[in-house]
Parts: sequence; structure tokens; C-alpha cells
Amino acid sequence: VAPELREAFHLFLRRPKPVPQEEGGTVEMSPEEVVQDILRRLYELNVDLAAAWEAWADLPPEGRRQIVEQARYLFDLFPFMAKDAG
Repeated sequence: VAPELREAFHLFLRRPKPVPQEEGGTVEMSPEEVVQDILRRLYELNVDLAAAWEAWADLPPEGRRQIVEQARYLFDLFPFMAKDAG
């Protein structure tokens, strides 16, 4: 992963994450809430990827290429995240 991309990602992780409320305002999330939100979204992504895999041959080639590109990004981040995960 390019150093500037890695640093941008770290800056993104360190900033408080605003979340829309029903009234249209925002509220800051705690680090624990950010973790739970990311875990929920990763779970949903994994379910979607499993469904996509079952229909992989039927997906348009450009869509498959874009899915692989996004998966490669996560794969490239994994060593950095795993190193600090404990």
C-alpha cells in the first residue's frame, strides 16, 4: 500500500465518526461504537460476497473486476491491521 494511502487511512480511522440521527443532526461515535459499526458492515459485506461468489459466472466482467479490485485493497491492508491487532 502506498505510504500516502496508508496515512490517509490512518487519519480516517483516528477522526471521530459522525453518524446521522433521525432528526438530521450528527452525533460522535465512541471508538467502541466505530468498531461495532465496522464489524457489522464487514459481516454484511461477507454475506454479499458469498452470494456474489455463488453467481460469479453470471456477473458482468466489469463488475467482477471492480469487486476483485476492492477485495485486493482489503487484502493489501490486512498485514498492517493484523500487525497491530494483537
